[in-house]
Amino acid sequence: MNIREHADTLFALLSSKLGEGTLSLNEEGNSLFSLGETLFSAALAEEAETLVLSALIGRLPTGARRKEALKELLQANFNWGGTDGGVIGLEEATDLVFLHQRFFLPLNRPEDFPDQAARQLTMARHWARRINGIDEPALSASAIRV
Repeated sequence: MNIREHADTLFALLSSKLGEGTLSLNEEGNSLFSLGETLFSAALAEEAETLVLSALIGRLPTGARRKEALKELLQANFNWGGTDGGVIGLEEATDLVFLHQRFFLPLNRPEDFPDQAARQLTMARHWARRINGIDEPALSASAIRV
C-alpha cells in the first residue's frame, strides 16, 4: 500500500467512526472538514510520508486578554505539555490560532487515527475556551478521554 492509499484508509476509518458522510483527500492531498463546530484541514505530503491535521482554535483576542492568551499558548507549546503532542501556531495575517498534529506515515496502528483526531479536537476546544478567558484547568494528555 502506498502512502496515498494509507492516508485514504485513515480518512475512511475516521469517516466510519464519525458515522456521517465521507471524508477524503482531494487530488492534491488536501481536505477541509469539520468535527462538530471545529474546522479542520488536512495536508498530505506523500514524498515526506507525512499527514498534517490542523484544527482551528479561533482568533487571538485583542486588548488586555491578548498578552495573557499568547503567554498561555506559548507555555502549552513548551515540550508539547499542553497540546497532546501537537503544536499551536498563529497565522499572522488573520490572527487565527491553529493546533497542528503531524503524523508520520504509515501509522503502525491506523485504527487509532480516529481517536487521535478526537484528542486533537478535545485540545482545540479546550484552547478555544482558554484564549477567550474562560477559566478551566489545563488539560494533560492523561486527562483526555475519547
